[in-house]
Amino acid sequence: MLIILRADINLGEVRDPPSTKEIALINQEGVDVLPTMLLRNLRNKIKKKHRKTRGIVSLWMEMRDGKWAELKQDNDANTLDWVGLENGTNIVYCLK
Repeated sequence: MLIILRADINLGEVRDPPSTKEIALINQEGVDVLPTMLLRNLRNKIKKKHRKTRGIVSLWMEMRDGKWAELKQDNDANTLDWVGLENGTNIVYCLK
């Protein structure tokens, strides 16, 4: 039997990197992702959402203490569950 688990993450767009708990979101939406999805694929999904084939997507994840941790491109080959994304995780991105 094959069980596929889905996670619902909160994805928001920002213009500048988050430095405090209060950030100014441009867009916010819930996104269904698979825990086995690569971080690289999440970046590509964001580009596709904006109809862009090029550009740099910077990602930050809200930690349990309210601080923001950058998900660097060094981790793009890792899965979302490996980097710590869970159901209800808040993610913000900046597309340049």
